[in-house]
Amino acid sequence: MANDTTDHAHSAPGTGPDPAVSALMAAVAVFIQTLSGGVPFGTAGTVLERMKAVREQIDKLTFSMLAPLAQMEVSGEFLAEGGEKTVKAYVTHAWGIGPNEAERLMYLARNLHHGTIPETGRAIDAGTLTVGEAAAVAAGVERE
Repeated sequence: MANDTTDHAHSAPGTGPDPAVSALMAAVAVFIQTLSGGVPFGTAGTVLERMKAVREQIDKLTFSMLAPLAQMEVSGEFLAEGGEKTVKAYVTHAWGIGPNEAERLMYLARNLHHGTIPETGRAIDAGTLTVGEAAAVAAGVERE
């Protein structure tokens, strides 16, 4: 999976997020609004399908961020710009993730960056493996 790391942010300070982040924020607001009235009786199946689809997109977003985080960690830019030394420390603080899950995500990020688990990356892309499952695989690889 290739990552476009081009800085799409506006150059003037305080002008807000780049177009991709703005579009994501708008989509999230729409989705949240559709759930604000509760779940009408008889629509649970449809609502659950929508929630599963959204969760799959969240997984794709998370997955797409991992290898670039490891790349920044290796290059040293992570500490300089993000203020954290490791992917684990960053996702623990910035994403509010517990240390055990953060450690598994760090192992996944590093393995993705180094290309040591290509089948895992393909399985996530195909939707046959979740990021959580892949992180557990990566943690197991790290222990070996």
